[in-house]
Amino acid sequence: MSQHVERMVVGVRLRAPEVEDLPFLYQLENDPRVWDVCTVLGPLSKTALQGMVQETPMIPTATDFRYLACTVDDPAPLGVIDFFGISWLHRYASLGMIVYPPEIQGCGWGRKILSEVERFAVRRMQLRHLYLEIQEENRASQKLFLSAGYRHLGTKQAWLRNPEGGYSDLLCFQKCLEPKA
Repeated sequence: MSQHVERMVVGVRLRAPEVEDLPFLYQLENDPRVWDVCTVLGPLSKTALQGMVQETPMIPTATDFRYLACTVDDPAPLGVIDFFGISWLHRYASLGMIVYPPEIQGCGWGRKILSEVERFAVRRMQLRHLYLEIQEENRASQKLFLSAGYRHLGTKQAWLRNPEGGYSDLLCFQKCLEPKA
């Protein structure tokens, strides 16, 4: 944990996933606590993850991109960022973001990573809007995005099936990254 605290004083950057990141991605994608906040139905094999890393597009016509967040001086991942459903014409994307591993959650990394994500989205991807959905139970994420200027657009009622067999609401958020023209 002290290693992660020391890294708080430096900046954050986004980078493409590498084959060397497979142990981190395998741990993340096979953590049952993560399954409830994404669309993964269950464990992913190392082979499937390796294919995903090797096939990650980096061309400006693709509509889905995955990046890892890390500090500027240490490539060890602090989380995963997904831009998906990108509209290059209208300059928006849906955003998925997780700070991982769990022991670094709640330590301020979410704010630093989100700031870099927004800078990257504007400067490198030339996006104007980011959209995301957060489970009603995920109060920490709601607080992070609301404090960063995201607006709650509405709620999808009883949208997600939870492990207990009931349903949870899904809250929708959006942020305009630049002033309206």
